[in-house]
Amino acid sequence: MEEEFLITVITVVFNAEKEIEKTIDSVLNQDFSPFEYVIVDGGSTDNTNAIIKKRIDECPNENISIRYISEKDNGIYDAMNKAVKMSKGKYMLHINNGDVLFSNHMLQEAADSITKHLDKNFIYGDVINELNGWYKIRQDIDLSHITDYMSISHQGIFIRRSELLLHPYNEEYRICADYYFVLERFLNAGKNEFQYIPVMIAVSGYGGVSSTCVDETTVETLDLKRRLGVLSEQEYEIEMGKLCAGNKKEPLKTLIRKIVPYRLRKINGDKKRERRGWKKSIAEVCCGEEVFDENNYN
Repeated sequence: MEEEFLITVITVVFNAEKEIEKTIDSVLNQDFSPFEYVIVDGGSTDNTNAIIKKRIDECPNENISIRYISEKDNGIYDAMNKAVKMSKGKYMLHINNGDVLFSNHMLQEAADSITKHLDKNFIYGDVINELNGWYKIRQDIDLSHITDYMSISHQGIFIRRSELLLHPYNEEYRICADYYFVLERFLNAGKNEFQYIPVMIAVSGYGGVSSTCVDETTVETLDLKRRLGVLSEQEYEIEMGKLCAGNKKEPLKTLIRKIVPYRLRKINGDKKRERRGWKKSIAEVCCGEEVFDENNYN
């Protein structure tokens, strides 16, 4: 399929009537054009599709090419692979349900940088993660931590479409196929295929599947690292042993939750977040950069 656009933004969604509107609006209100917007709904049974159709009909920018389908799929990565095949852009950016682009001119800023690095297959910027009203920038400029964990946000990477066609998301992984894809390309294609750009791309909730299904996420992460040679078989077995040992402590953690008042647990949790660099507002995180309108996110 011929590439007609520099950028395609992709949103995959399922039963998300409470959050999908802010995601779509953050894309359709971009002052950059032309670009393509592909929305793949997994056959939602709530009001999601009605909201999508309404927002598309009211799109303020006629130079945005919108492609939208709603049909059952086999999970988020099946939907993402489907969206890539539908698209006509050179670079793909995944902004899924609940995520929002940082500003109305983010795509223009990103496009200005992308056109300087068209020899790169992966062009990535910064993303602000949000967790229960706390915010922190997810950033790994030199990819020094990429073999440890998914240190750059999937919502912050412009990926060349041809790469995703040759190496589609591995649907064996329900949660970590994006990390498998990025890490496999980093290890086999090389760091030179990646280019950092100093652009704040998006604000993304930190409460997705990967953070709510912690054990499954850890198991998938350990498995993909073993498969890609980051972990030896022995290291894999050791880490799995640690995970199993940790699970044996869950009854004690449950008892503590029942005994210790929520207020005290929250105070302790807030202190931990402060020590780890989380802030109470996006303005604090941005440190003088353009201030994000938090009303658009909440």
